[in-house]
Amino acid sequence: MKDDRGQTAVTAAIATGEIDVVRYLVEECNADVSSKAVRLAADRGHIYIQRILTPFLHPEATKDSGDVVLASDIPSSCFIPPSEIELTLFHENGHVGGDFLAKWLGSDVVVKLFIPDASSTSFEDEVRLWQQLRHPNVLKMYGACDAGPHLKFFVSEYASNGSLLEHVNSTSVETRTM
Repeated sequence: MKDDRGQTAVTAAIATGEIDVVRYLVEECNADVSSKAVRLAADRGHIYIQRILTPFLHPEATKDSGDVVLASDIPSSCFIPPSEIELTLFHENGHVGGDFLAKWLGSDVVVKLFIPDASSTSFEDEVRLWQQLRHPNVLKMYGACDAGPHLKFFVSEYASNGSLLEHVNSTSVETRTM
């Protein structure tokens, strides 16, 4: 049910950052969770609300709305449902959109948001390219998620020793080893 401004109770609670209200609505009242709601939480910087919402976001909901999950030439094994991702920490690292440290099937991973306006290629092209990269010095992409027009992300290997840029910036020329 929506109010006179077109907001549901869930989106109103997200907009004001009411974590307990969001939790109550989705866990106790079985309120529907849309990709728009998850994106609103992301846009407002409500990481904990995103963590609450993500397990309740079903990929079937985006299929019914006409959103493309992944292009037909991308293997379905590459698709990771958003309900399998548990966001743990937002890491603002200078990349567009930032990254989330996350858990996927019990493993530490990084969730990299895809921002269409900041990319010269499509989400599907990025998935295809990253899927083909095979090199020990390139992070492995485990999969991707298209949970609607405003929520697309990649799930990749977690670099426990940091990025190349962090390594270069943190050590002197004499002590650098790769």
